Amino acid sequence: MSKIRTKKRRKQEYVCHLCGAKPGFCWTCKCGFQVCTECMKEKINVFSCNGVTWFCPECDEWHVF
Repeated sequence: MSKIRTKKRRKQEYVCHLCGAKPGFCWTCKCGFQVCTECMKEKINVFSCNGVTWFCPECDEWHVF
């Protein structure tokens, strides 16, 4: 019988680039920019214009929440 291999994902360590906190989750861009949920809530008018997408200030890319 053949064994099915599963690729284990390495646990990602999150560090918010705005406040420096290490929360359990950050919104992450593919360029590496990370922002925690608290900073995202505080500065939603900077990161999002419609509440559906967010803007990465490092690489100028738009991402879906």
